[in-house]
Amino acid sequence: MSVVGHAGKAERPQPVARLAGEVKKQRHGPDREERRTHPQDFALPALNARRVISGVRCSWVGMNMSSCETLVQATELIVSEGCYFGIFDSASPVNCPGKWCDEFQAAKRMAGEQEWSALFHLNQSWIDLAGEGALLSWITLFDGVFKVEVRILAEKPKIEFSEEDREQFLGEAKENLLYCPSGNIVVDCLTRLGSNSVCPLVTITPGRYRVGFVRNDDEERKHQFLEGENLYPANDGPDWIIHMQREG
Repeated sequence: MSVVGHAGKAERPQPVARLAGEVKKQRHGPDREERRTHPQDFALPALNARRVISGVRCSWVGMNMSSCETLVQATELIVSEGCYFGIFDSASPVNCPGKWCDEFQAAKRMAGEQEWSALFHLNQSWIDLAGEGALLSWITLFDGVFKVEVRILAEKPKIEFSEEDREQFLGEAKENLLYCPSGNIVVDCLTRLGSNSVCPLVTITPGRYRVGFVRNDDEERKHQFLEGENLYPANDGPDWIIHMQREG
């Protein structure tokens, strides 16, 4: 995998910044340091990842499962550019240049003179795209550096994600489905959609995946306002754990 330089920080839209305090309430109702390695660092048939631990047997309290197999586990740090984040396939139609700006401008037009409502229209845009399986998104109150860990689960047995794990994404769907036409999975800020800096964290078998999200609020608060990966303590995190299970 070739290393691609970051195209530059996207400007954070001011209405979103001013209304950041409202973002947290809706959880339930961008220069970036290059950190990519080469896919040949780890390989399984149709499964590639960076910083991987494979074949892990794992159990989670609070989830409707006593034991499951993690086929691939990949971790990265994300230096934020705004408060919107997402997981998506690199071949998703949302991953195109200008997508963030287009959605934000559309939200402002819909808000009209009620500028405060632009945030709600913007959130609804991402919720609608989640309903199509194009991406799943979430929000933070502040910028920072956050560690995300993606775990690819075995297809069987089918895991029933808890209500809390489902509700961390915008939209509070009963089931979060992600369509992965290429299998190249990206986790990043939505302001970077379509940019040259977007690079897959893990490559998996293409298909449709059920997704659960475990969020560690205590870890997340510790890493707000950090301005560089070098400031993230080596033994901290992860702030977010995303489980993906392919539908058979």
